[in-house]
Amino acid sequence: MSAIFKLNTALFPAEIPANFDMTAFNAGFADYIKQSVTTLNNAQPTDFTPSLAQFDAVVQSFSFAPSPAVPIQPTVPPISNDPTFGGLTQSNWVLATYGTAEAPLSVLPEAPINLVFTQDGISGSSGCNTYFGQFKYDIHVLSFSGVGSTEKACAENVMTQETAYLNALKTATSYEIDNGVLKITYQDGVLTYNGGTAPTLQVTVTPVVGGNSSLGGLAAVNWVLSSFGPVAAPVAVLPGSTVTAIFTTDGVTGSAGCNSYSGNFTYDNAALTFTPLITTKMACTDNNVMTQETTYLTALQSATGYQITNGQLQIAYPDGVLTFNVNNTVPTPAVSLTGTPIVNTDPTLGGLANVHWVLVSMGPTVAPVAAIADAAVNIDFTQQGVSGSSGCNQYSGTFIYNNNTLAFSPLVSTQLACADNIMAQESAYVAALQSATGYQIANGQLQITYADGVLVFKLAT
Repeated sequence: MSAIFKLNTALFPAEIPANFDMTAFNAGFADYIKQSVTTLNNAQPTDFTPSLAQFDAVVQSFSFAPSPAVPIQPTVPPISNDPTFGGLTQSNWVLATYGTAEAPLSVLPEAPINLVFTQDGISGSSGCNTYFGQFKYDIHVLSFSGVGSTEKACAENVMTQETAYLNALKTATSYEIDNGVLKITYQDGVLTYNGGTAPTLQVTVTPVVGGNSSLGGLAAVNWVLSSFGPVAAPVAVLPGSTVTAIFTTDGVTGSAGCNSYSGNFTYDNAALTFTPLITTKMACTDNNVMTQETTYLTALQSATGYQITNGQLQIAYPDGVLTFNVNNTVPTPAVSLTGTPIVNTDPTLGGLANVHWVLVSMGPTVAPVAAIADAAVNIDFTQQGVSGSSGCNQYSGTFIYNNNTLAFSPLVSTQLACADNIMAQESAYVAALQSATGYQIANGQLQITYADGVLVFKLAT
């Protein structure tokens, strides 16, 4: 479903002036775009007709009736009770080439592609995005259905490769495995994969602490990623990049480093798997952060098991282990993010609403970092949800509060790219909101407590 809403603004001239110089305009077009973006990012909701506040209210008012339950066709049962599904589930398949057999194209080294088969379907990285779907197989016959993916944007050559790969899967007809090499024949050629053996993580059963509400020890903790990759050579998370996972009875949420993600999960003793995850669609200017994010989300999608020991969570996946540490700066509230109720019929929503809050600083209480002066960050609370500017992009979502408790749903945002320092601040700010646990208002200041510190806002003047 899509919808188009028309917004008018007087921030730009309504007509081209009579003395307009097209040559000069073309020469300074890049500067014009920058100035236009700055103008729009610094605009107030009332600079548009209808106002952005009204527009947000309209969008937040949408509701959809639940669709009738449609049974999902499961992956075809193993032939002759073969638990390897014809050998397909034995490896983490890494794409080497694609295209015609006469002139195969090598996969871009900066955009690896992999494919994992399980009884629940397929998943993997298509170079930029994470993908998922179902498959059917018989002796040497293979086809895919319901192939979908996340929607991040990467370099043009990476996106071209990704599109070709996903289209190839959709037209697959057969396969063969020989000497650890998987070849999938499709309409325009052959996908050739090399097999990779999944490392073994010695997983011990995690006891259910304090009853089922702990979800096998996963819940009531803000997990912060410290490393990922092979057990023998783990890769540390990039400095200044925070990756988190929070488990509740409503699913899993967190920050993947640049974007926020959410989804559902299933656990049983030491087993752990995730449904296809959805994410926001910001594009961070640091390619290393985006690469790390893709690796992390792909790892979650292919997770098989977990263990918790000595305050560490280890999630096993085909290419290694995700290792998380506990961040107990503030306990994570176990709340359901289904709406923003008015507690005690208070129309101010605990003092949060009817005020335009502007960020002053963020980070540890003992060493707060001042907000960048020319990249205004703000937040507005209404009965419909929360919205504001994160410095470069506009964001929105829902929240829940009760007394001094405050938590946010996964946030969505626009996809502008700004200067590196602004994007770094934005990523940290959004991640802070996603891990928020409480708030207080005193002397005209709003302080939101989150895993790594405090967001301090002042009243807009």
